[in-house]
Amino acid sequence: MKIANAKMENGRIVEIDVTINNKVVAWCHMHVSVNAGMYGHQIAIRFNDERLEDGYKEYKTAGCGYCKETSAFEHFLSELIGGHVSLGGSCDYMLKGTKYHKGGNYYRVPLTVIRKLVKNRGL
Repeated sequence: MKIANAKMENGRIVEIDVTINNKVVAWCHMHVSVNAGMYGHQIAIRFNDERLEDGYKEYKTAGCGYCKETSAFEHFLSELIGGHVSLGGSCDYMLKGTKYHKGGNYYRVPLTVIRKLVKNRGL
């Protein structure tokens, strides 16, 4: 599978559905790259929200010295909410163990909770 022009593993490492009134209005799938380069494996995301005309967007991390999963999660949230988002933690760090974690690598989160997460930098 190719995402953002990079070869990715087929299995998702994170899957997030964003809801309003229990209806999915946006989603994000994160994958890890098949090959590791000088900076290790990269994370690529494919995401959608109902405002996009093309169906979805793609983004791939690059470089080293930071948490790539956090960067991909923050990029998705910036596209979803608008503006710069800096949480300082990955999706697992922010949401695992909450009622929004539905098991494994799957999260179903209301948009109001996403906004609260960004505003307060955590739940």
